[in-house]
Amino acid sequence: MGLRQRIISEIYDEKDNKVVDKQIIEDKKIETPKKIDDIGYNHLEQIAILQEIQDVFLANQSKLLNPESCPQCGSRVAKGGCTPSNFHSIYTDHKLQVPRVSCCNKECSTVKITTSIYSLFGSNMHPDLVKKQTEIASEQSYKKAQAALVQENGRFRTINNQITIKKVADKVGKILSELHQEEPGVIETNNAGHLIVQVDGGYIKSYNKNHQSFEALVSTVYKPEDHIPGGVSKNGIRKSGSIENKIYSASTLKDRGKTIKAMTIAAAKKQGMSKDTKITGLSDGASNCWGVIKTLKKYSSSVECILDWYHIKMKFDQLINQSEDPYAGEAEALKWKVWHGKSTQAVERLGKLYLALLGTDYADKVHDLLKYLSQNMDYLTNYQLRKDSILPYTSSVIESTIETLVNTRHKKKHKAQWSREGAHNILQIRSSRASKKWNQEWQQAKQKFYVPKDKAA
Repeated sequence: MGLRQRIISEIYDEKDNKVVDKQIIEDKKIETPKKIDDIGYNHLEQIAILQEIQDVFLANQSKLLNPESCPQCGSRVAKGGCTPSNFHSIYTDHKLQVPRVSCCNKECSTVKITTSIYSLFGSNMHPDLVKKQTEIASEQSYKKAQAALVQENGRFRTINNQITIKKVADKVGKILSELHQEEPGVIETNNAGHLIVQVDGGYIKSYNKNHQSFEALVSTVYKPEDHIPGGVSKNGIRKSGSIENKIYSASTLKDRGKTIKAMTIAAAKKQGMSKDTKITGLSDGASNCWGVIKTLKKYSSSVECILDWYHIKMKFDQLINQSEDPYAGEAEALKWKVWHGKSTQAVERLGKLYLALLGTDYADKVHDLLKYLSQNMDYLTNYQLRKDSILPYTSSVIESTIETLVNTRHKKKHKAQWSREGAHNILQIRSSRASKKWNQEWQQAKQKFYVPKDKAA
């Protein structure tokens, strides 16, 4: 007995159950497998079956795309042949024949009405494919994104080339950039009594030969109660923990911080910021970062700016590790003073240490730290007291925003070069996904991505 499997497609009229189109999609012999590769349908065979099924379905569905009346005058229309139209699903590509019609009203200026998938919907790519390309482009280079899609599809498809992937990611990123600046009509959550706002900056290599790099500003907004403290590792080091609900915002645009400020305000309002909300802002000390945080004063009860202890500790540790005794020991003592809120004394002693080291290799390193602390004196606090009082004082409670959003995609192997706009668009996708808002925001972005030709601005 020879067994076979036959996959048949039937298009039928549901009113009388009459079959109007019947085709054999696959006819495959069922044999004893000699190796595991012979079991079932392989990857390419599965996609080929899907291709055939889609082709039959779309051939019939495309007949319904012609307008029933003239969009210009509303008169009756007459069929007049078909127009070839491409359509790209997530795994398959199709050539449709879309009916072409003409207006029966001789006085109407619309003589022929040519319809295509693109003109009807603003794109000939299925949303599943657009979403897939966008997600992959946010994770890896466009070249690697193309290779990943080739592997997933089992073959190269022209719609998955690097240029198309970049164009799709740019378009979605621009839409998300606008969405991230939109403030909620009403507060989406209960009014927050306290919010933490962290702002940091990182640099991305520019493709512009006149500028080696440009800055990306990233903000994170979350509620203190959403911080879950970490446990203690086997070697006794306390883990930083995690934040259950946080909103990332990012911008590389050269607009004096206008975009990142608007995004941070919108994010804070989505987290429940009101006139009764107290804001604690943490920053690495850059003036543009403080500027983003201080923008929230207008919308909250107060804004407290604190120089992030993580960055202070990092700068002190660099000096300590690069110095020899007794200078390393002196630097350690000054670090202790800053930690315990004796910043004025620490800066004075650091100034004397700098003068004593003039002419040595350590002088410049001490001067850099002295300048850093002096410029941020207004933002130094008693870090030990804040820790004891369980008040925010460091960004180390969450993973580095720059590492999460910028470095992982934009600085891998430091080979990629970016335009400000291109980097900005990718950051919108990455911030949406890191904030765990992607699925929700994709539904909003999809409405703006698919705009029919006659409705496009």
